[in-house]
Amino acid sequence: MRNILTHGQISGLTKATVIEDFGCNDITIQFEDGLIRKHRRRDKFREGNIAHYRDDK
Repeated sequence: MRNILTHGQISGLTKATVIEDFGCNDITIQFEDGLIRKHRRRDKFREGNIAHYRDDK
């Protein structure tokens, strides 16, 4: 089962989906535009507090 979040706090009304789940402190999410963020926390995902930028700057 995938977790999908549509939330205004995440980069202004964008959709994000959990695509990998290694426990509450290590999830990988993918934004609707294809951007992937790795090693995020589930509580921050639920709160909508995951920034929309590339991890490998």
